[in-house]
Amino acid sequence: MKMRYCSTLTIALLACAASLQAATKISVWMKNGTKSDIVMADNGKMDVHSGSLNIQSAPTAKFTVFPMEDIRKVTFERVDTGLDQNSADEAIAVFPNPVKDRMFLSNVKEGAQLSIYNLQGTLVAEMAYSEAGVDLSALAAGSYVISVNGVSIKVNKL
Repeated sequence: MKMRYCSTLTIALLACAASLQAATKISVWMKNGTKSDIVMADNGKMDVHSGSLNIQSAPTAKFTVFPMEDIRKVTFERVDTGLDQNSADEAIAVFPNPVKDRMFLSNVKEGAQLSIYNLQGTLVAEMAYSEAGVDLSALAAGSYVISVNGVSIKVNKL
């Protein structure tokens, strides 16, 4: 029975991976109750090998490895990275970019939920947007992906 479950999950994961387009948020729920969210770029990789689910969010990122026997559930959510859903007047922009401590977003309403991911796809912060901006001073210097209203934008933190 256990082998049948792993085989079925493996086939489902490979089918989903084959159909992934643009960026995709992969949520992996473990049997111990923890959850990992990984944002995978369109050129990321996912495979099942030696009893493990291996996810590489981008070609230069390290693989995140999950033992198959510890996985309870895996879900996939498309993360829109293009601005084709918005007209030019409604496009979301981040400024300043690069940002030192505080960033602002255009065309985002007060209270909109935003998520911040590192380039390995790990969720590092979630918060409601404020017209006073978003305080990023606690984040280390580097590149991040801000996801808000179905749009993902790369931000560089000084």
